[in-house]
Amino acid sequence: MILPGAEPFLLPGGPHGVLLIHGFTGLPAELLLMGKRLQERGFTVLGVRLAGHGTTAEDMSHMTDEDWMDSVRDGYAILSGCTERVSVVGHSMGGLLALLLAAEEAANFVGRGLPEADLIQEANLELLLTLAEYEGTLAELDQTIRLRIRSALDLAVEEETGSGDLQKYLASQANKLLDLSTELAEDLGRQPTVDELAERMNLTEEAVEEIMRMSLDAANVAEGQGEDHE
Repeated sequence: MILPGAEPFLLPGGPHGVLLIHGFTGLPAELLLMGKRLQERGFTVLGVRLAGHGTTAEDMSHMTDEDWMDSVRDGYAILSGCTERVSVVGHSMGGLLALLLAAEEAANFVGRGLPEADLIQEANLELLLTLAEYEGTLAELDQTIRLRIRSALDLAVEEETGSGDLQKYLASQANKLLDLSTELAEDLGRQPTVDELAERMNLTEEAVEEIMRMSLDAANVAEGQGEDHE
């Protein structure tokens, strides 16, 4: 049973929706004035009621953070169905739930080379930068945030993928260098020089020295990790 005055509210407006999320022990009515101001500016506004709020203390005691997130997700789904895009605004704990909802956007990039925690960190950092630098209108803010977060995540994934490709290339070159060094040592009866290796690999002496240095660094790291496990 929902107590009088604790009902969620929907204020019809334009194609840009705003989802309002109240705080812990709060009610949708606390954000109604903000909702009406947003509606006056052309937004469609939905003020959700978090699970367990506006009912009884006993009902509230059984609620978890996942129940509250489900309330937010339901509100987002409803608003997404009647508007073209949605901005999310939260007060107190509602702000945290708004960030968690935004973090779920980062989940679309999981499996593309970066851990989910890093993706969330990249998204939150870009969100803060956008809010600090933004000078446009409120109507364009949501689209700007989405574009900048997606661009930041794409760039982070691209950089990580590029780094992985470089590591694979260097590992391949290091293996070739080792095989060639062994082969030349057998043919020459001595260890080959850097210029001999460079000539056979069609690389500069500096490139061969760099591969040798990185191989040595990797071997030292692996040895150190082995000692840590002992």
